[in-house]
Amino acid sequence: MTWSVLASAPFSVPESGIDDIEDNSVLRRGIPVAHSIYGVASTINAANYVYFLGLEKVLALEHPQATQVFCEQLLELHRGQGMEIYWRDSFTCPSEEEYRQMTIRKTGGLFGLAIRLMQLFSNSREDYSTITGILGLYFQIRDDYANLCMKEYSDSKSYCEDLTEGKFSFPVIHAINTKPDDQQVISILNLVCVCVCIYFVFT
Repeated sequence: MTWSVLASAPFSVPESGIDDIEDNSVLRRGIPVAHSIYGVASTINAANYVYFLGLEKVLALEHPQATQVFCEQLLELHRGQGMEIYWRDSFTCPSEEEYRQMTIRKTGGLFGLAIRLMQLFSNSREDYSTITGILGLYFQIRDDYANLCMKEYSDSKSYCEDLTEGKFSFPVIHAINTKPDDQQVISILNLVCVCVCIYFVFT
């Protein structure tokens, strides 16, 4: 059990480093992001290195299905991340159901990895995907909400970072889909993205 948890624990570290690059973040937990200190290349290399350290731990479990579980959950995590990046870069507002599916894959992926690895060494054969999906959805929606309104969050990252990066977070998706004929929210999001792009060009 301990090994299973340890095997899944390292993935939040490289995921955070890569995520900061993909989101062009400035701060994480109140300190400058890794790629602003060490550069993009070194950060990506270090993140990939930690992924393989995690794989090493999975192999050390010496269970024939452990590597398959590892690959399946990490693939799901990256599919979810890819969905979110696509919506941002193509400026496509997803439905709330599409958002839910993204969170199940992205945020729920690490919960799924830990639980499925532990199940390999227990007699439990129950399907916990529903609870991991709910946990993933809860954590992602809370994170999206906190990003917009909590001072502690803006102090540890940056002010309304999701908006400045053009991310379709849950509050934005809900606002747009609740009144599809009202273009105010999506226009503001578009304007913020344009202003941020201009800022980075000239700084």
